[in-house]
Amino acid sequence: MAGVRQQYGVSERHACRLLFQWRGTQRYLPTVRDDEDALTKAIIALASEYGRYGYRRITALLRGAGWSVGRDRVERIWRHEGLKVPRKQKPRGRLWLNDGSCVRVCGEFELTLPPGFERGRYSAVASDMSRRARSDAEVHRCSEPA
Repeated sequence: MAGVRQQYGVSERHACRLLFQWRGTQRYLPTVRDDEDALTKAIIALASEYGRYGYRRITALLRGAGWSVGRDRVERIWRHEGLKVPRKQKPRGRLWLNDGSCVRVCGEFELTLPPGFERGRYSAVASDMSRRARSDAEVHRCSEPA
């Protein structure tokens, strides 16, 4: 704003009119609260402890810890610090059967199978890895321990 005023030799009112801005925008001074740094550290600590929590859940935890803070303030600090909730990762290398049991695709290992199966070491091989296994027919189990 000061550059425009000097370049054209006009008042603040006329400079704001040239730039299509309200004068209040140029006069605004942001207010910083006394507990801003402590709150920022608390938000970062909770975000690193609870990685999949967003700013709304962190706000609830802060209120439970005794902070008098609103969701909008936490969201503003959240964005300012560049915090983001990581995307939920799908479990890789597993085939889930309809009965809730899990068979890993890579290598041999000890696994717990539902009742009716013999307990031991099994190796699992998927018939087609380009699509999801949807039935037991696509998973071949070796009955003999390796």
